[in-house]
Amino acid sequence: MGERKQALSNKAYLKLKDVYENRDKYASRWKQKGGKVALILGADVPEEILYAAKYLPIAVSADYGKPTDTDLYLEPTGDKDAWSRGVVQKLIDGTYKKFADRIIISYDTCRNFCLSNVLKEARRQMPDSAIPYVTFVETCYERNLLGETHNDRIYAEFRQKVECWTGRELSNEEINAAIDVYEDDRAAMREFDALRSGEESRVTGTEAMVVLGSSLFMDKKEHAALVRKVTADAANWPVVKGVRFVITGSDQDIPELYELVEKCGGNIVSEDHNYGTRMYAGSFSEYTRSHDPVRALVDRYTYRMPIGKVLVKEHVDSLRAIFEKAAPEAFIMYLKVNDIGSSWDYPRIKDLCESFNIPIIRFYYQETPMKNAPEVEAEIKKAIACAKGGN
Repeated sequence: MGERKQALSNKAYLKLKDVYENRDKYASRWKQKGGKVALILGADVPEEILYAAKYLPIAVSADYGKPTDTDLYLEPTGDKDAWSRGVVQKLIDGTYKKFADRIIISYDTCRNFCLSNVLKEARRQMPDSAIPYVTFVETCYERNLLGETHNDRIYAEFRQKVECWTGRELSNEEINAAIDVYEDDRAAMREFDALRSGEESRVTGTEAMVVLGSSLFMDKKEHAALVRKVTADAANWPVVKGVRFVITGSDQDIPELYELVEKCGGNIVSEDHNYGTRMYAGSFSEYTRSHDPVRALVDRYTYRMPIGKVLVKEHVDSLRAIFEKAAPEAFIMYLKVNDIGSSWDYPRIKDLCESFNIPIIRFYYQETPMKNAPEVEAEIKKAIACAKGGN
């Protein structure tokens, strides 16, 4: 334990941890220096276009544990989601208005679509409200020619909107330069995360959440540089002992589940949600980039690691690839309130786990922060015992 604590005193890691835990501080400083900030809600916003226009894109986040007053804005079903309540609260009480110029929302989930409509209507009826200007990016989740064609148009229109905001055209060279920055950051995250999912884990799941997740709240150039410093140090960190888990399901925007798995004697070595491995997944066609970088962005965002809005087979095939790389000994399917759509995938995922001879546990209608930690802990312990050869 002492060796691990000493390892985590790495200055670069501590800086990333500060950004991860104090998610608005970096953007506030950016704004104070005269920069522009764009809030991002959804994982399909082509941030590279914003970055090319000198915006700092940062993900929205909820401040759990603080009181909210969102009944006017959210339906009873949506209001069960503490994340939605927390985000909307920060939008209406002026927290984000202090440093954010606008918010861009993509159609990742029905929740995002509903929140976009709510925020737009609130701005229409209350033009003096604290809610930043709302832009909806109506991405299509169909992974075929029809979906590509739709997203081509949507991303091209988004480029035009950003150009209107800045009062100038963005050149392909500027967008390609932004893509290079983002690709370099993804490469840095990929190199670091290999220390978690490799044969010998040198990194815990919670440590990975800090290093990967901090990318959502800071400049990508600075993030990549810090991650590489951590990676060089982490290669010599003590080996993490524990049953290897992979998880799928809802986004884990705080590390409570990861910490619980580690408390029980396990370690989450990979996942497919938007705060983990999926952040650095996906690639670009160099041929496409040289002709139309926005078209290349469509390819990357459409065909990267799939999650909820895809065919069951695509999700299962993606998990199979993760299993083959990360060699898990147990699996968790964790779905939060108002986000249980991928529960349809469970039978096929269960078959996949059985083919790899690993136990699977599932949790539906989970709340954040977790309200049934003892129950979740008990199931995790059972899975660990099973993975070790028990019943």
